[in-house]
Amino acid sequence: MGKGDLFSRIEVCCPVCQGRLLEAGSEDSVVCSSCRAAYPRERRLIDLIPGRRTAGSFPQLAMESSPIISVYEGYLWRKNPLFAFFMGITFEREFEITCRALSLHDNDTVLDLACGTGIYGRRITAHLPEGMVVGIDLSLPMLSYAAARFDEGDLSNYLLIHGDASRIPLADESIDAAMCGASLHLFPDPEAAVMEISRVLKDGGRFAVSVFSPGQGRLFEWIASMVRTVEGIRGISSRDLEGMFSRAGFGDIVCHHAEALWLIMSAVKK
Repeated sequence: MGKGDLFSRIEVCCPVCQGRLLEAGSEDSVVCSSCRAAYPRERRLIDLIPGRRTAGSFPQLAMESSPIISVYEGYLWRKNPLFAFFMGITFEREFEITCRALSLHDNDTVLDLACGTGIYGRRITAHLPEGMVVGIDLSLPMLSYAAARFDEGDLSNYLLIHGDASRIPLADESIDAAMCGASLHLFPDPEAAVMEISRVLKDGGRFAVSVFSPGQGRLFEWIASMVRTVEGIRGISSRDLEGMFSRAGFGDIVCHHAEALWLIMSAVKK
């Protein structure tokens, strides 16, 4: 990988001086072209919040646990038939809906916010022969796992960033499409993240999101209330999302799935 290759397709911003592009510094670091702050780099994974302490909530701790990470994509979690029952949809069908909502073009740059293990991003790269996936997550262990899986698949059109959704480290209007799969309900301020996605999307950019919902039907409403009580995870309703989208400057809002405990919606930046 030659010097500067990481940022040939995407404008990454320095979290210290804001809005400044990062350029390759060495094989194991990147350096801000303005304030000269340096950040660790391992191939196509860069750490913009080095030294971050693990978050304290149980769901966030789980996403940084090696046992959880190792089974996340398999039949013990995302591909588990019970998961599909409680969400009212299989992962494969969810991905199909998400991809269709994004209306991807061959050369698009796509943001996968809270990308986790790369379960969505690796599949999206198949639709982008000349494009790029930028995955951002707060969990460095998740990102390290994702990087290894990308490399196993011999995929090079990706960039992974250890960063915070409350200030996405990308330039304004630099992304063609964005998605946030199975994670917005874990954010301390979901609306702030939606606002940030609007900022980095180009006009006409598409955004698709799948979230844990308050439940459809008595059984699922009861389950959602138990999850909120025990784990502190509050479901996001279609009305909540529609309001967030509208306030962030999105239109063409579509609800693709609202069953059991799962919601999939998309919108287009005006």
